[in-house]
Amino acid sequence: MIRAWQELMMNLALAVASSSSGTAKAVSENLHKLAVASGAPDWEGLSSEELEGMRGGRTLNFMIDLTLDDGNALFIRAEKYMMGLGVAQSFESAFHSYAQAAARCGHNESMNMLGAMYELGLGVDKNAFDAMKWYEKAAAADNADAMTNLARLLETRKTLEDAAAACSWYLRAAEKGHPDAMTRLGYLLEHGIGQNAPQPELAVQWYRMAATFEGTGATGERAGRIAAIAAVAWGPPNETDRLMGGSHLGCARARAQNALGNCFYKGIGVERNYEEAVMWYKKAADQGAPYAQNNLGICYEEGLGVARDLLMAKSLYKAASEVRHPSGTNNYGYMLLLEGNPLEALRMFHVASALGR
Repeated sequence: MIRAWQELMMNLALAVASSSSGTAKAVSENLHKLAVASGAPDWEGLSSEELEGMRGGRTLNFMIDLTLDDGNALFIRAEKYMMGLGVAQSFESAFHSYAQAAARCGHNESMNMLGAMYELGLGVDKNAFDAMKWYEKAAAADNADAMTNLARLLETRKTLEDAAAACSWYLRAAEKGHPDAMTRLGYLLEHGIGQNAPQPELAVQWYRMAATFEGTGATGERAGRIAAIAAVAWGPPNETDRLMGGSHLGCARARAQNALGNCFYKGIGVERNYEEAVMWYKKAADQGAPYAQNNLGICYEEGLGVARDLLMAKSLYKAASEVRHPSGTNNYGYMLLLEGNPLEALRMFHVASALGR
């Protein structure tokens, strides 16, 4: 970067010396681009009106006047502020850099992150409409994370039309190798949401693809990080936030493994096979997924697909209860009751009830 600065300054000096105003102007513009991309003060950047327009949800027409390389550099700068890497953490500064990369470079990852920040209220007021708008822009630019986020928001609308649209976006993201999209698509197919009828066999195929996904984890990873940041910023997270707090790829895979275990346990889309269910539950439970720990505990308690072992069942229920999983907490209370500890069991039952069991 220092060498690039030196070369640009030398070219600028030569241009000025030769009195070529056109060349000098071009070199100056390149110097400005490098300043913006490298994190130096942005002498022009987005105007205060443009930035306030983005914060206020107004639709503005931006000039894409920087290159994709500039966008990548701005995105990296935004990530540093987002995570507090080498700089003081600042969601507002992160928002500003993402906004520049999105508006001036057409950077689709930055568009997706703007959607996430609007959705979670990080560096900007919460605004579901603007979150949807930026997810749509990024999805149209072929960003799989944004496709998945857009589909997730569409799901919450609970209409047949939106459910069908969600299914379509999940499919596009799944075909691009997004493990969360594979799992959510499997769920919609299993339950016939956005479909004419349930398609359990096809659901199992997508669950299996996500459960065995061996990608790098780059796709979807930022969604996990931003949810973890939100959990820290807002206090104790709910179960979904907590699950998102670790490796996003690992969480996506664990959810799919648990879903696949459920299919084998219940005989949905496949022949019922408790041993196979236990295998998939164990894979997810080993990653700390509380829903899988609870399900595996049930298998040990009932002796389904594995030798009956009440101590192991209790241990798994306890692990699930420690991260406030409602069913796991309730089942842990039942094991305590069997052991002759009614007071502690009653306390667990009350906690489970408060958690929504």
